[in-house]
Amino acid sequence: MTNLLTAGLFRLRKDGLFRLMALAVVLATGLITAQSIGAYQGDLARGVPVNDMEEYFFNQAPMMGMLAAVFVSLYWGAEYSDGAIRNKLCVGCRRSHVYLAHFTVCLAANLAFLMLWFLFASPMYFYIGPMAIGWTGFLTYAATCICFTAAFTALFTLICAAVTNKAYSVVAALGVWILLVMASGGLYGRLCEPEMNVAYQMLVGEEFVTVEAGPNPLYIGGTLRTVLEGVVELLPTGQAFLVNDINIWHPVRGILLTLAFTAAMLGIGLGMFGKKDIR
Repeated sequence: MTNLLTAGLFRLRKDGLFRLMALAVVLATGLITAQSIGAYQGDLARGVPVNDMEEYFFNQAPMMGMLAAVFVSLYWGAEYSDGAIRNKLCVGCRRSHVYLAHFTVCLAANLAFLMLWFLFASPMYFYIGPMAIGWTGFLTYAATCICFTAAFTALFTLICAAVTNKAYSVVAALGVWILLVMASGGLYGRLCEPEMNVAYQMLVGEEFVTVEAGPNPLYIGGTLRTVLEGVVELLPTGQAFLVNDINIWHPVRGILLTLAFTAAMLGIGLGMFGKKDIR
């Protein structure tokens, strides 16, 4: 296991895909950071309300899933097509060790992308100011990012254990990510519905009609709300939405659920890979 990890991490340092994606993260983060600073200073100059730094800093969270989907599927696909996985099994490496070593290498790469995001977004501190959530809040959100990155890696590693063709695995991983984004976004949107509608006026024809305040029929409460909150916190895409909106409901529960999701994906993936016919 140690030798597999050492060889995998050494290869990762020289991997062209890893370097290309790291460069893309740096360029994208630098561009988004510059745009965020410009937007903040423009709003400040016009005297309009401005957002806190964390609302700019964490706005790339939902895209980490896409990065993980692309890297993990392409990395595993290259290992399959080059015969590297078959060769490791032929020389006596245990399937569980091969699987966990590949998961760890992919996790290291995805965490490197995450750290590059944090590093190249840090100039916001000097132009926008410290975060309103403080250092404790920042560490909570950073820990959540690390956990959902691990969950994404475990999920896409599972997909690659089932789909060995590189092109198909990329399509499958991105397809699952899109489906999870849609599901999490839909649930999160419903959970953000207010319990009461405020009074407002709307133009009907040539007259303004006043709509009185009252209960919101779209609001979800009670036990169902608790269950759906747990589903959103369980899914890595759901956690990414919560981080993006600076709206983590229950930090400890969310992290524990994400770790449980990661462990479940690893367990299922190990079982599938153990029975996979590797050619």
